[in-house]
Amino acid sequence: MGKLQLNTDKIKMEMERLGMKKINLARKLGLTPAMVTYIFRSKPITFADRLSKIFGFDAKDLIK
Repeated sequence: MGKLQLNTDKIKMEMERLGMKKINLARKLGLTPAMVTYIFRSKPITFADRLSKIFGFDAKDLIK
């Protein structure tokens, strides 16, 4: 079994559906845009809970 990662494809699809840019996501998370870029590149699962609250998903749905 591979390493657990954040499902950034699902997050990107939801951002697109909502018309949200990375800068908007950064503001909602209280992070810098550079940190959001890091999240999308490194896919750490530690942010799944915070992201799930923004998009209304279960945190488990954001981990693959």
